[in-house]
Amino acid sequence: SLSYISLGNNSLSGHIPDGIGSLPMLRVLIVQKNQLSGSIPPTIFNMSMLEVLYVTENNLTGPIPGNKSFNLPMIQVMPLSYNKFQGLIPLGIVGCQKLQIIGLDNNLFADRVPAWLARLSQLYWISIGANDLIGPIPGVLSNLTMLSILDMAFSNLSGTIPEELGKMTQLTYLHLSKNQLTGPFPAFIGNLTLLSILELDANLLTGPVPRTIGNLSSLNRFIVRHNPLQGELDIFAALSNCRQLQYLDIAGNSFIGTVADSFANLSSQLEVLVAYSNNITGSIPATISNLANLNMLDLSYNQITGTIPDSIGLLESLQFLDLSMNTMFGPVPARVGTLRTINTIYLDNNYFDGSIPDSLSNLSALQYLSLSNNRLSSAIPTNLFNLSTLLELDLSHNTITGTLPSDLSSLKAIDLIDISMNHLSGSLPISFGESNLLITYLNLSHNILSNLVPNSFKRLITLETLDLSYNDLSGGIPKYFANLTYLTTLNLSFNNLEG
Repeated sequence: SLSYISLGNNSLSGHIPDGIGSLPMLRVLIVQKNQLSGSIPPTIFNMSMLEVLYVTENNLTGPIPGNKSFNLPMIQVMPLSYNKFQGLIPLGIVGCQKLQIIGLDNNLFADRVPAWLARLSQLYWISIGANDLIGPIPGVLSNLTMLSILDMAFSNLSGTIPEELGKMTQLTYLHLSKNQLTGPFPAFIGNLTLLSILELDANLLTGPVPRTIGNLSSLNRFIVRHNPLQGELDIFAALSNCRQLQYLDIAGNSFIGTVADSFANLSSQLEVLVAYSNNITGSIPATISNLANLNMLDLSYNQITGTIPDSIGLLESLQFLDLSMNTMFGPVPARVGTLRTINTIYLDNNYFDGSIPDSLSNLSALQYLSLSNNRLSSAIPTNLFNLSTLLELDLSHNTITGTLPSDLSSLKAIDLIDISMNHLSGSLPISFGESNLLITYLNLSHNILSNLVPNSFKRLITLETLDLSYNDLSGGIPKYFANLTYLTTLNLSFNNLEG
């Protein structure tokens, strides 16, 4: 009389026993997130009362038997994802006429997308991505008028996205990323007014994004990165109608146009805005502060000019800021120091000038700071070296003056320091070694540093790269360098070393 078995989220190993297929009243079998191996017993596919078969996230292998229709007349939910099943997608599934959820993703199936899936009229969830699927997407899938979720990402699908999919007006989730799909951005997308998540990144889609994208009032995630898409940034104006939008990624395309005020008219719910590697021009508007919930802003590798507006300091949720590889200028505003939650700032390869704001030392969550390849001058704020969370500090290729601080003991997490190509003077701080730093990369080359290499450097036992070249160092080459067993790159050239 057993009807329900739930053993999920454990550490069970071994095979699924054949005897389970002999339980005539079993309706639910849940064994997901274990360490089960071997194949699924063929007897399971002849259980006439089974409604739920949930075996995801195990190590199950082999082809799934089923050249003939399964005898699973009651099955409604069948996720087999995240295993190592191989061979063809079993034709036997076509007999499961009550099936609502089919999950075959993240396996080793080598097949085409079966057109017979369109005969399972009750389906509202299909997930078959992350397999070795080839060929086109069958347009006949549009017969599945109840389908809400369609995931065929991370495969080798080719051809165009069929226009027939525009009939699937119940779709809320369409994920076709990382395939080889070609042709223009699908014009029918504007018909799918219930769509919440649209991910088409890493394909070969061309042309502009139609302004009908603004019809998707429920759109939450829009990701089209790494396609050869083109067109004006007026899609931002269209997307401003999508007031639920939280994640917007158009990186790695060929969009052109200026960062106009429409950029800041996007949903106030927006949390992620990624648009690197396009052809975007203009300056960042002060109205960027309207995006009050933004936690990631990446506009790197464009042709953005102008200054960083002070209003960026109002983005209290910002955690990641990347404006590198543009043509921005002016000072780094002190208001950046009010971004208390930020952990990454990349402003390198611009034309920023002036001093490094002392307010950066207020950023207690900061882990990555790159201001390299700018025109920054004056000294490094001493308090900047008090950030105990800092992992990487790159101030190279500027005109920074002054000396390095004598106390570096607060840099408990530091892994990389690059202050090369500046005008630093004075001695190498003894505390570099005395603080037991776990640093792996240290580059102080092309400065005016003088005197001996401190004996305390022998404690930098994790160093992999040490570059002290093009300075005015004197004395002998320390013998203890031979004990730095992780060291792969050592450059002491162009100094006054002797012996």
